[in-house]
Amino acid sequence: MATLVVASGTLLASHVQAEAPKGWKTIKDNGKGQCQMAVPESWKLAMLMGQPLGSADSPDKKSSAVVNAVNMPFAQSKGLIVQSLKVTKMIEDSATRQVFEFSGLGAKPGNLNLYIGIKTGNGTCNAQISVPPSQTDVGQKIAASLGAS
Repeated sequence: MATLVVASGTLLASHVQAEAPKGWKTIKDNGKGQCQMAVPESWKLAMLMGQPLGSADSPDKKSSAVVNAVNMPFAQSKGLIVQSLKVTKMIEDSATRQVFEFSGLGAKPGNLNLYIGIKTGNGTCNAQISVPPSQTDVGQKIAASLGAS
């Protein structure tokens, strides 16, 4: 299981392996189901015409998570996402994983807003997670569960 630790308000991350905490449900990207992550059982999955969209919200709507599969090389995906989101704090930027805090598109003001991207055999799995500061542990567990299906 991945270890994610908050120290002085900073999320520090190590190698990611998909692992769902007991009692959580798994959501998959809305494309081919190539990527997945876990969210608390009480979170509601977003649906469109009876099909899951690869996202979920907490019951109070203060927290959210989205998982995506990107069918392009990881290095190329990393460059595009950094151009798309306003990186406020880079946490990890390696050949197989990228984690940063962001603001702007998709971010909820006042929340911990995280982007996580991991290299897969055929592309990239990524997630955007937004949780209030009091729910950082939940955000960490969601981030640790991101992986290929």
